[in-house]
Amino acid sequence: MQLKHLTFTLSLVVLLGCLSCEHFTEKKLTSKNLKAARRELAWKKRRVLMNNDGNDSRKALKKTREAFLESRSTPLIGSQVDTILYCDGIWGMFTHASPTADLRAGSDQAYKEWAVDLIKDGGPDPLGSVIDFGHTNGIEVFWSLRMSDTHDSGDPTMLSPWKKENPDCLVGKFEERKSYKGAGKRWSGVNYAEKKVRDRTVGWFDEVGAKYDVDGFELDFFRHLVFFKNPLLGKPATDENRKQMTEVIRSIRKIADKHALRRGHPILVTVRVPDSLEYGKDAGLDIEEWLKEGLIDMMTVSGYFRLNSWKTSVELGHQYDVPVFAGLSESRVRKPKRKFKNKPEEYRGRAFSAWNEGVDGVYTFNHFNPKSPVFSEIGDPVALAGMDKVYTTGARNTRAVNYWLADGMQYMGRFVPLADTPRKLSNTEPLIVPVDIWDNFADASSQMRARATFVLSGVKEPSQLEVKLNDHSLKLEKMKMGRVSCNLSSHQIKAGENSFSFRVTDASLPKAALLDLVVKVEVTK
Repeated sequence: MQLKHLTFTLSLVVLLGCLSCEHFTEKKLTSKNLKAARRELAWKKRRVLMNNDGNDSRKALKKTREAFLESRSTPLIGSQVDTILYCDGIWGMFTHASPTADLRAGSDQAYKEWAVDLIKDGGPDPLGSVIDFGHTNGIEVFWSLRMSDTHDSGDPTMLSPWKKENPDCLVGKFEERKSYKGAGKRWSGVNYAEKKVRDRTVGWFDEVGAKYDVDGFELDFFRHLVFFKNPLLGKPATDENRKQMTEVIRSIRKIADKHALRRGHPILVTVRVPDSLEYGKDAGLDIEEWLKEGLIDMMTVSGYFRLNSWKTSVELGHQYDVPVFAGLSESRVRKPKRKFKNKPEEYRGRAFSAWNEGVDGVYTFNHFNPKSPVFSEIGDPVALAGMDKVYTTGARNTRAVNYWLADGMQYMGRFVPLADTPRKLSNTEPLIVPVDIWDNFADASSQMRARATFVLSGVKEPSQLEVKLNDHSLKLEKMKMGRVSCNLSSHQIKAGENSFSFRVTDASLPKAALLDLVVKVEVTK
């Protein structure tokens, strides 16, 4: 009986083993099913994508791997972060060892990247450490490359050895920086018209794909927006420039697929780009061509600025079956002062608006405190509906639009945000200011209240100002330090775009201007 039982058990094990092998064979990644597998993985639910720019060691309490991970990664366990995009250096200088790049042992502000020494204990380097952390805790890790980091433009001593040895591969010269009219005068950007630059860039993706089990590659085109000479001179990039950059994308796509077949899982390619096709083209990026050819799997839009509604980018991406993520870079509005800047309430409002316009997830940049509630809140639109929020006309200013392209504002397709762009007030024509407020005040069960605050100059008394919301007159309170507030009634607000109108009642106020507009929504239950 024991022999029969043993024989049966062994037979069952063999049968199950064969079934497992057959199942594995059916799922095995091949050149024929790779595209479908990529698509399936690209559309996997991703709530929050966190860009980590690789300075983990700056806040670490000790020079250990544990402290390194605790700085920006470990507290993300249990949060809504599904993907980390790990940038371990600027263009050509990384904290992972590369036979063709320089080791990033130093950084700006004389900071020393001690993380390069993590390997001394026999363990992985910073990139390998973050990949191991992510895979252990169910978080994807993409290697992110800044396609033309130019932090060294202001300080030539920061230039990498390669840039010093190859000045012909840069878009400009330090000595001529005052004559440049565009691209932020970032003369140290690499010039993708040069084959050496294209080959060098593509080669790094091949190296990373060969050595590290990454889930994807990110091509970060917002850090910084200078890839060719023409934009530096105040002119748009050429058709040839766009073809050269597209060839780079094609090569990286092939490399990703090559290593995917070897590793047995798709390696996705995602980009962070401007949310205007025309703006991208003038910078040398033919984003729609990349989409048409199926070269990219995911797309994050917005960075230093946002030119269009989130819906515009969503429609573009979905037209080509590519998920779109809202890039929520940290706010840099400086005046007038916003006490909620970069606070959870502001991120909630921005994220809730993006979700309601159809994005497939949200993406953070320059928000690095892994203990921040932002990483556990902004990825769930249902939960956000019941949270306090702050809405504005924009958390990012628009100065960067013309900074990177000499005539970039011609592509602005939405209301230019307040704060950095004040609006004059008249006693004849009312100023109309659109603000998205996505909370459903019409719901009978709604237990919310809303309050608006306006920042003005050239106006001394509330009686000198007439303000309406969706044609409903608002009752203004006493003005303090150029600020005046009022409560908003539920019947005055609609879910989506709301219109505020402003008109001064006194014709003798030629300097009257609206500087900022903020709406705070609080849940009262």
